[in-house]
Amino acid sequence: MLDKGQEDDWFGSNFIVLLAITAAVLLIGFVIRELVIDSPSFTSRCLVQNLRGRIFFVTTLGFVLYGSLILLPLFMQTLLGWTSATAGLWSSPRGIGTALCMPLVGYLLGKGWDGRWLLAFVSSSVVFPSSAFPA
Repeated sequence: MLDKGQEDDWFGSNFIVLLAITAAVLLIGFVIRELVIDSPSFTSRCLVQNLRGRIFFVTTLGFVLYGSLILLPLFMQTLLGWTSATAGLWSSPRGIGTALCMPLVGYLLGKGWDGRWLLAFVSSSVVFPSSAFPA
């Protein structure tokens, strides 16, 4: 819905209105279901515990992902004068590495590894090579 809104005049399009109604109905159904069942998959308790730390982490993650996935290729194309193919080739190792590591992380989590240690390792292995990008 959000990616088609600009093209189809947002709520002037019947398709966008249908998608918005569907999303609202499904969200209301999800909330009702989570309040009714004995063991919900989402509890409001997880929002209360250490809320400031979670907000800080998600905000930082958003800045890092936005900066590396959106702004870096634009920087390469506009300021460095590279073609979109060259900028894509320089940005592609991140995507390839992510695709190759996803099954490994799933396997390790299934074997009982602590997700926090995996997150710390992955974060450090991404931050250090990214600091060596040409500026």
